[in-house]
Amino acid sequence: MIWIKPNWMKQSFKRVKTMKRFSKILGDHARVRALRKREQQKLHFKNKKRVIERESYDPPRTGYSLAMSLANVLYPRNFPKLIATSTKKPSEAHATKTYSELVQLDPKSQRGITNFYNAKKINVPNLKAYARHRARVYKQSTTVSRKIFETTGIDANMLEMNVGRTKRNTVFFELEQINIPKLVMHIRLLPENTLRQRLTKKQALGLITSLEKSPRKGSWLKVHAQGYVS
Repeated sequence: MIWIKPNWMKQSFKRVKTMKRFSKILGDHARVRALRKREQQKLHFKNKKRVIERESYDPPRTGYSLAMSLANVLYPRNFPKLIATSTKKPSEAHATKTYSELVQLDPKSQRGITNFYNAKKINVPNLKAYARHRARVYKQSTTVSRKIFETTGIDANMLEMNVGRTKRNTVFFELEQINIPKLVMHIRLLPENTLRQRLTKKQALGLITSLEKSPRKGSWLKVHAQGYVS
């Protein structure tokens, strides 16, 4: 008996083979990489499909992990979900590593972002894939980020190497700054009609209470460093 693969199976195998899995990115301020299964088990992330580790080169800004967590609570489709943080020493107050669930970007976004960081390693960068990625995400990311900012005071980092697209959504991997008073007001006015809304508001209030204690200049809390970030 001879088993012949139908055409649809051949095509699906071909697609899987040509898609590259996320491995790591070396940015100016941080290294981002996917954990291996053994590493995930050692860190007790057994129930997570894929975990991304972000290790900061520089001393992280106060409130970075809190701000990213809060952004995800309010906009789960537009920011990655943080699941843990760690420090190099128990005495350190701020996380040097953060762990989040993998965001499955579409192939064009993944290729474009990878192209940008790989091109930085050579003298004459070839940024064709990144240029196509920038053209695709610019208009939509600008619209989405403006809406988020006007509503909550959360200012997403708009550099296109930190923005990606999934099948349906635009995802921001970094924050620039937050207008704390505006965000506090937004959270206090969140509806509480359903169980999910009440839970969201409770989580957001807990995070913003801690975030308000972070040092800042006036109303603005700077979340990330200047320049290219990853």
